[in-house]
Amino acid sequence: MASWTDMAAEALVAAKILRDAGQWRSTVSRAYYAAFSALTAELSDIVGHGFGKYEHPPHREMARLIERHLKQHLRTGDSDWLKSLIRRLYKARLDADYVSGASIDVRLARDALRDAHAVFRLLEVPT
Repeated sequence: MASWTDMAAEALVAAKILRDAGQWRSTVSRAYYAAFSALTAELSDIVGHGFGKYEHPPHREMARLIERHLKQHLRTGDSDWLKSLIRRLYKARLDADYVSGASIDVRLARDALRDAHAVFRLLEVPT
């Protein structure tokens, strides 16, 4: 199985390819999963592998896990920024994947990619 860091990098590349192909919903989804995978890699290194019944943390719990486990490893203020980024990406991903009437356009796709890159920078994950 690929590592979480490998999956993060792959999802980020896929998001860029999908953006270039004009596939806005899929761009948003892959951008979220890139950030989620990068965060999961970081959390796994700190709290160990396994998050209950799954091999990844619950999507809805990411902000809480950042506060609990990553805050002390980040510069002052960066944990709040990281929580904001992952919340925004998660909401956009839910809209893109599950809300048929949601307005998913080039702007939202571009914002999602920008946010995913910001997560990578904050966690010092190479892109």
